[in-house]
Amino acid sequence: MAPLYSFVTRVSDHGLGTEASTDASVPLQKKVERVALMREAGLKCAVLTGIPKVINTLGALRESLDSDVKAELDASQLPRREVSSQKATRERGAALFEAIYNPHSEKLLSKLGFIIEHAYGGVLSNPSPEPNSSPSFDTPLISRTLTSALAVACLRAQGGVGPQLTSHIFGLLKAHHEGNQTPIEQWISTEEGAEWVLGTVDQLCDVVRESGDSTLQDSARL
Repeated sequence: MAPLYSFVTRVSDHGLGTEASTDASVPLQKKVERVALMREAGLKCAVLTGIPKVINTLGALRESLDSDVKAELDASQLPRREVSSQKATRERGAALFEAIYNPHSEKLLSKLGFIIEHAYGGVLSNPSPEPNSSPSFDTPLISRTLTSALAVACLRAQGGVGPQLTSHIFGLLKAHHEGNQTPIEQWISTEEGAEWVLGTVDQLCDVVRESGDSTLQDSARL
């Protein structure tokens, strides 16, 4: 995690590929926001890759943080999440599940309905402020579109989950028509963007395999 942390806290813009540049003078708050994004992505990966791997990953991220970033992150507690009611959590989960798996959602729910509240409602979906919630509530860092992109990346890397990968690729493409997207989200939810996600993951997995680090190679098999 240390090289990834070092990179994302020096990238001066959100350009892709050769458009990205590095700058050691990135403001502290921007570094904290990017680390919070990494941490939130790790949390959502618990549903996709398993809690033990996520614990190891988040622990490694924590160890790699600079002292000022760590202190500011602890103080800000980004992203803040209000405790939602069971009903609200289930409704959020059902909405996300429908958005990803429609028109097959009803068939899947008959077999997997129990995952709606805990996996999709509690972890993968983004909570909304409840009535009378604290004014300090912060908008979650990972959007519906980027959550689908994250799922595609995780499933591509771990391998052996072809049907789930296919479903989440279609879920990513469907996000393109849901509105409220940034320019990058609009692009990444196109066929070209989805292919970029898959290709980038493949390249990263190749690097891991070629590194000779046996502790990482199993997790990189496609």
